[in-house]
Amino acid sequence: MRLALLISGGGTTAAAIIAEAAKGKLRGIEPALLISSNPEAAGIERAKKSGMPGASVHVVNPREFRSARDFGQALL
Repeated sequence: MRLALLISGGGTTAAAIIAEAAKGKLRGIEPALLISSNPEAAGIERAKKSGMPGASVHVVNPREFRSARDFGQALL
């Protein structure tokens, strides 16, 4: 199963999932995408260091949208 991870801060849980999947400990789980709502989130770099390719890391800043609904649609 390809997995999208959502973070807004430290991303410690996302980093742990990425690292454990890379070790083969989460059979059938492939962390494929990381989305942060915070461009300054420490979890972005943490995820990359845990093995998430930079091209799979995206920032979707809610401040760039007129409404929460528009932000939600961008995440989909």
